[in-house]
Amino acid sequence: MNVNTCGMKTSFNSLYKALSQIANQFDEAANASKYTLLNSLTKQALANHKALIQYNDLLIFLCAHPNNATLLGLAEAELKRISKFLKNKNTGDAETYTGSGLPHSTILTRFSHDLLIWLLEDKNYRVILDSYLEEEEHLNAILKLSLPVLERERTSAGLNNKDLLEALYIHEKEQLPFLLEQFSRFNGSPFLKDDLFDRLELYTLVQGKDHGFSRAFNRLKNQTTYFHQDLIKKFDSLALLNTGLPPAKALDAAATNDLSRIIKTSLVLMSRETDPASYMDLGSLRLFELERGISLAIYGMVPERQLPLESYVGYTLFKNGFPAAYGGCWVFGQKALFGINIFEAFRGGESGYVMCQILRVYRQVFGINYFEVEPYQFGKDNPDGIASGAYWFYHRYGFRSIDKEVHRLSEKEFEKIKNKKGYRSSKQTLEALAESYIGLKLGTHQKLSVNDISENFSALVKNKFKNKRLDAEAACIARFKSQVNLPEHLSAAETLAMTEMALIAGALNIQDKAAYDLLGEMVFAKVKDVYYYQQLLSEFLSLIKA
Repeated sequence: MNVNTCGMKTSFNSLYKALSQIANQFDEAANASKYTLLNSLTKQALANHKALIQYNDLLIFLCAHPNNATLLGLAEAELKRISKFLKNKNTGDAETYTGSGLPHSTILTRFSHDLLIWLLEDKNYRVILDSYLEEEEHLNAILKLSLPVLERERTSAGLNNKDLLEALYIHEKEQLPFLLEQFSRFNGSPFLKDDLFDRLELYTLVQGKDHGFSRAFNRLKNQTTYFHQDLIKKFDSLALLNTGLPPAKALDAAATNDLSRIIKTSLVLMSRETDPASYMDLGSLRLFELERGISLAIYGMVPERQLPLESYVGYTLFKNGFPAAYGGCWVFGQKALFGINIFEAFRGGESGYVMCQILRVYRQVFGINYFEVEPYQFGKDNPDGIASGAYWFYHRYGFRSIDKEVHRLSEKEFEKIKNKKGYRSSKQTLEALAESYIGLKLGTHQKLSVNDISENFSALVKNKFKNKRLDAEAACIARFKSQVNLPEHLSAAETLAMTEMALIAGALNIQDKAAYDLLGEMVFAKVKDVYYYQQLLSEFLSLIKA
């Protein structure tokens, strides 16, 4: 597209709009126009508020998809100019940019206890208590469980929150560390802690100590830049999914910690968090450097946060070093439920190619032959998914509706799309298509699901133990210990994993010694190595012909 800037009004907004229209085009004329427009923008006074946020996103896109070093240098310089501009603005105006992810701005939201602990301990951030639930009954009830025994009587004196904290000599600046410390008492029961902490409705204000706390500068360092000559839209997705991976990049302790911080910060800047990021097992963190400037980090969770049976393995995708997408897979042997979220600044790029690169990594690392996507991702209770026609995005790369009736509807609709030029599915049709999960079949896989095993166990408890779950659990554990050679002493995490394997054996009525041996290995693998655990789980499911 050739953009003629001669005679154009050279206001910031007009230049920005013209540049945004050709940012994802890479022919010779578009590249020349991008340079001309961006060079003109460098001479303009920066806009305020919403326009500045949008311009920042556009610059991030250009830095992640540069066509040459000259354009990259201009875009990088503009990001630095925005940072300097915001650093020099007065404090009162800074509230305008709260939640924007711009340099020197703040994030005001609720985070989990574990993530707040991490933010407080990291020297790169300031975390300030903004507010929490004013109902004194709740704080008194929590502190009654957490305070040292000699102080617990204070919680029965009918004091409101302010008076209670004063009675404990907790000053205003000490309130957040104090509250987080008290909830740490419940670390041994993490899900109970989560429930109690959520009820407190604690809001915090998070600030970075430099411009690194921003979507523009929170990125991988020392990356080799991939310069774009095009955006890849048409490719053989199946061939890509079956392409072997390069070895994961070697990461020392410092690089691992830095990568973890970038991953967590990328979500904090969006006022979001995911369980794998917040409860990351650093030992599971792997980084794969792929084609076209794409890198993918995958990571599991610490033992006390792991799910029964399946493994929730998160990911962050980087484009030329910038965090560009996040999500995860719930891996269960050769099957996985998949979710993807592309950061707004990167929409309009190579979304399909990016998704298939993510699927490729999970397929190759875990041996997955079947991916599922839940309906929310493409429209169920998600107006954006309906408006964008997201169903057909997944359909293009081989996903098909699982429900037979919905599948028939999709096939008829797809025929209309192919044969009627300009045809678009109606809102009503897209909503109907969002009533079913969709799946991508890449080979044979086990039919057994996590839900099947859970239902088997419930039936066992009802039929054999008259709904006495403690008796059922004790019997399963006793039988498991009689079949598997376990050490006398197990850690808390190993005990939890052993109980899980014992219940699986009971639910599936395992008789085979080799299957028991695999379950015994899985007790320790689940605690130490998510990759080995899933390998053993696949072998186990194959052995029982599930």
